[in-house]
Amino acid sequence: MPPSRWLTARPSRPLQRLGLRLAGAGLLAATGAIHLDLYLTGYRSIPTIGWLFLLQVITAFALAAAGRPLRLAYADPGARQARRPP
Repeated sequence: MPPSRWLTARPSRPLQRLGLRLAGAGLLAATGAIHLDLYLTGYRSIPTIGWLFLLQVITAFALAAAGRPLRLAYADPGARQARRPP
């Protein structure tokens, strides 16, 4: 295989990208749920980091909900490469 073919990316599959986006959103929601549980079971009484756990819960759920409609750039790095003029 010539070296020029080593760096060419295959076109991504839409179903695979959707699955990865949903998996990422699910993992974000899971971390938010874990932090919510920790916050409710006692971390809220720690003055410095208690409110940071609540902030992480809000951020995780917001990103998990908004990640699919926004089609964030990190979810599809090949799209930027495909639009670049030669």
